[in-house]
Amino acid sequence: MNLPNALSLFRLALVPAFIAAFLSGHPYAYPIATGIFIFAGLTDMLDGYIARKYNQITMLGRFLDPLADKLMVFSALVCLTLRELMPLWLTVLFFVKEAVQGVGGLILFRKIRDVPPSNIIG
Repeated sequence: MNLPNALSLFRLALVPAFIAAFLSGHPYAYPIATGIFIFAGLTDMLDGYIARKYNQITMLGRFLDPLADKLMVFSALVCLTLRELMPLWLTVLFFVKEAVQGVGGLILFRKIRDVPPSNIIG
């Protein structure tokens, strides 16, 4: 396993840490969760940079990287909705958008048998 994939797996592990911190009820829960979210974003930028710079792009990474991103964002939206800091309709809208994109991605994968790699902007 290369470093970019390990960073993506680490980001997946940050999802439950973010949820636990956000929902903990600790006086500093939101700043801690925000720090975890920002740290996850930085590792996302780092794994993409390393993968492109050192030609370490893999099929596993093409799958893990967007999965980790989507799980972190969706977890944040659900947590914000549970604490009534964001309306439910916005979380549902995001989920529907991701579901439509996911179905489109599966259709594309069935046709070309490949996952298009992300670039510097996503």
